Amino acid sequence: MALVLGPMLLVRVAGEGLNFMYVALLSLFTLAAIQGVFNLGNTGQVEFGLWVLLPFLYGVVVAESIIRNWKKLIPYAVLLWVLAEAGVFINYFHSWPWAGLDYQLGATEVNAGHLWQTGGIQIDRLTGFTRSWFEAAIQILFLAIFLRSALRKHWWIPVWILSGGAIVLTTTKTTIVAFLLFSALWVFWRRGISKPWGALLIMLVCLDVVLPLSLFFTQEYRLGEDRSPAVHLVVASLIARVQQEWPEALSMIATRGGPILGRGMGGIGSAQSFFEPAIQNGGENVALFLYGYFGLLGVVFLLAYAWKASRMSRNGRIGEFVFCCACVVLLEGAAMSVLEASLFLSLAFGVSLWYAQKMAGAYSYVFPHRRRNVISAVESRFLSPEQPDGAA
Repeated sequence: MALVLGPMLLVRVAGEGLNFMYVALLSLFTLAAIQGVFNLGNTGQVEFGLWVLLPFLYGVVVAESIIRNWKKLIPYAVLLWVLAEAGVFINYFHSWPWAGLDYQLGATEVNAGHLWQTGGIQIDRLTGFTRSWFEAAIQILFLAIFLRSALRKHWWIPVWILSGGAIVLTTTKTTIVAFLLFSALWVFWRRGISKPWGALLIMLVCLDVVLPLSLFFTQEYRLGEDRSPAVHLVVASLIARVQQEWPEALSMIATRGGPILGRGMGGIGSAQSFFEPAIQNGGENVALFLYGYFGLLGVVFLLAYAWKASRMSRNGRIGEFVFCCACVVLLEGAAMSVLEASLFLSLAFGVSLWYAQKMAGAYSYVFPHRRRNVISAVESRFLSPEQPDGAA
């Protein structure tokens, strides 16, 4: 991906001109890299931290191609959806031989597939053809959202129902919540009620930021110990994050980095597994992860992303798709780092960022040598608010 991304980015800049978003991302990444080298003292860890962000950057670069070739992607999305669905449903009756398999690759131990059960209640977390249950659930959800936006009504309704069944089998709680949320959302959109839903993204991003960063002001949240197995199933992972992982991450960022600029590129997450295993912390929250990488600028970046995406719910089918992608990114981001937890989530983050910025008029070109009005082309071809729900 790294070999493909560089030439693609050059082609994109040559075609569009050097615009504000590319300059802003380049500046943010450069500052984080300098901070990382200063704090970590290891260029290899900084490079690994950049490698983690490649799917996100790839999403930014290919977003325009995805939008312009929207209808051509439908057969591929259907094929991927069928494979993802089949993987989960077959896994319900048959355990894959690679589940729980660990093997050595040089000096590194590699896990071929997670074999976990939910806490409190012994229910297997089905992974389908993926390595983890949440990756399977997220793939199915994103593909179902895409197909809902692209297919006619008599096709997308059974797709949506089957997708819900597979997501429930994975027991991925936040993804189940997202599925139920969108099911209710589309009922309101069908009735023409779309304006108030923009506030949903603002609430989600505030939740992402407040949950972990509020621990700067309180030592811990007392959530109680007397819990039934059903309650434990719902809140066990959140309790682990609030009482251990997030406080440890904040302490690491503050003491081994800086409260303003964070630790820098590669200072939190999977890069630490190879270079700082003794203090490795995944962040397990998108705002916390961005804070570790970019400091307070990362938090501002996330807030700006949510604000721009919040206005996409009224921009036709593709706007609805982007709005739902942003909802999933922020909802899942309450309990995972997003940018390194899932390839689909990271790609969706990049694509929705590009589209939201483009449609919000946030692209102001620096040194433009060729201007192209992509927005009007997209609007004229795809984004008709009056388009009937049953239209393709």
